[in-house]
Amino acid sequence: MNNFITEPTLLRKLRVGQGLSLKEASSIFGICGSTLSQIERGLRPFPIEKAEIVAANLGIEKNLLLVRLGIITEEMIHRISFNAEAFLLAFNNDFARYSNE
Repeated sequence: MNNFITEPTLLRKLRVGQGLSLKEASSIFGICGSTLSQIERGLRPFPIEKAEIVAANLGIEKNLLLVRLGIITEEMIHRISFNAEAFLLAFNNDFARYSNE
């Protein structure tokens, strides 16, 4: 999967919108300042493992952040959600069946 941001200026706009300087954001996100600058300019890939902390500090839901940055699609989120729901339903059904035996 290509983790390069298709809308690099969006990350910067979200950061600035939260009143975070590059230095503050890099400290909070756990990303080196020069690396964050390169990510915001589309020169380096976005570190998916940092999505949760970045989203939380930018005031946006993680999956929505990844969609808006162009890293994943809404269809991918739907598939993941559907598969997770199907798995949990199957697990719960199996658990109920075996616990009643």
